Amino acid sequence: MERFTASLVTLAAIVISEIVVLALLEPLNPMSWRSKAILDVVVTVGVALPVSWVLAFRPLRNWMRERRRALDEAQAARRTADLLREASFALGQSLDPDTVLAALLAHLHALVPYERAEVVLIEGPGASFLRAISSGGDPAVLPAESRGSVETGDNALFREVLAGRGAVVVPDLDAADAPAPPADLRHGRSWMGVPLTVRETVIGVIVLSHPDPGVFTGDDAGIAETLAAQASVSVQNARLFKEAETARERLRTLSRRLVDLQERERYVVARELHDDAGQALASLRFSLQLFEAEAEGNPTVTARLQELKQTVDGVLESLHDLASDLRPASLDHLGLEAALREHVVRLGRRFGLEVHFRARGLEQRLPAAVETALYRAAQEALTNVVRHARARRVDVLVERREGRMIVVLEDDGLGFEPDRVETANRLGLVGMRERVEALGGSFAVESAPGAGTTVVLTVPCEDA
Repeated sequence: MERFTASLVTLAAIVISEIVVLALLEPLNPMSWRSKAILDVVVTVGVALPVSWVLAFRPLRNWMRERRRALDEAQAARRTADLLREASFALGQSLDPDTVLAALLAHLHALVPYERAEVVLIEGPGASFLRAISSGGDPAVLPAESRGSVETGDNALFREVLAGRGAVVVPDLDAADAPAPPADLRHGRSWMGVPLTVRETVIGVIVLSHPDPGVFTGDDAGIAETLAAQASVSVQNARLFKEAETARERLRTLSRRLVDLQERERYVVARELHDDAGQALASLRFSLQLFEAEAEGNPTVTARLQELKQTVDGVLESLHDLASDLRPASLDHLGLEAALREHVVRLGRRFGLEVHFRARGLEQRLPAAVETALYRAAQEALTNVVRHARARRVDVLVERREGRMIVVLEDDGLGFEPDRVETANRLGLVGMRERVEALGGSFAVESAPGAGTTVVLTVPCEDA
């Protein structure tokens, strides 16, 4: 635009100069200076104006081209930023490693023109496994049985990528001086390797390929590095989450096995107490009764035998309670309702509690694991009532409803602050929670100082 303005100013100066010169030379020229001026102006304008227009339009056209190019670059940069933002959001949405890898390859294809992509994750020293493949932008995460190891050997190009200094681009693998990637990772002529790095540790490599040479540019490498940096954190978080889930599942499995072993030991000890010690005491009481009949004429001996019989009866009752606490026979033979009812009634009689027991929907037996878990959790809750609550009344509801078993225990005791007590791992709350949660259930406690306590146990169940 500045050159266009300068050309117009020059043209005006030429015209004015022509008019001044013609006016000064009018006495020497028979032709009217006005006519001459008009003619010269016409000639000058006819020649100079097109020339000036050409000189002015060329820079204007170049300026418009530069503006269009800058606008296109800005739009491309904005689109890239939007895609990177979408990719970052998508990668952070899941803690499943397969989902993260699929999202990585899909968004990478929208940013970098690859024809084939592969993700190789490093599982340990010298152990690299192919986890995901994308051909033409269609990502596929390999199932566990198809995740073969990648033979990288001592490949110099792959070792350069593993150094973690950034993307490594080979414009043409067919060039005479081009480094060769591992045979398992060569597909086409253009090649790019991008490390997945977390805290200076390479956890994997993204390999991009294209059949044509010279496809990947420096900008493509920068975009791939940016996306790889975001994906690395997501991949690592997903792996750590899966490892934690695996460890928790292993711990739950071990806990269930331990509980099963404890229940079997309880069953054995309870039967031995009932069958061996119980029968021995019953035999002793029968013998004392015979001696009492023989010593009927001796009041001193009879009184002593009466005391011994009462002692034996007390031991038998304690032995029966101990065996029931270890593993009530009714739980194995009659089920949860009978065992829990027996336990509640026995506690009420022993400790002077007003007890109310109700059961609904228990016409069919429950799975043994559900019956045992709910009985033990309820037993622990009732033990807390006796030891700590100073309650006068206890209500117990056992109900089967809509595929769930619900046990509610409510007392009118002193109450407590559940958060503080559970944090301190007191009153066996953690053990109760673990028992029901191991079966996919839930455990809830409602209590406050002076307001009593309500314990709710919920476990999903099916017919045994």
